[in-house]
Amino acid sequence: MKIKLLIILILFCTLSPISVLAFQFDQLEVVSSTIFKEESFQDNKEFMISPNPATSTINVYLPKGFENARLSVFDVLGKEIYNVELNTLHSTINISKWNTGVYLVRIATDSDSKTKRFVKQ
Repeated sequence: MKIKLLIILILFCTLSPISVLAFQFDQLEVVSSTIFKEESFQDNKEFMISPNPATSTINVYLPKGFENARLSVFDVLGKEIYNVELNTLHSTINISKWNTGVYLVRIATDSDSKTKRFVKQ
């Protein structure tokens, strides 16, 4: 009689996606997937940029409380190259015509401001 052993590991990352790995030892099969756990991300007061590095577009995901925020992008010399008001928690920005390099993205509300960097390839 064969006994099937199934182990599921859930790993919590700092940006709160959940990686689920399932190992089925009788067939030596590995299944992997990533699940975005929205409520954990929303509890975190950091915004997220993906993909990073990027070539044509970036997606900006805001946590709850950052609705009606102002997004500004600066080059490494501190020159503002992009500025827009965000009315949703998810926005896509076309960066295909920007020069390659490192950029700083600042999200500001009346009560808070956060800055992250991304790389344009």
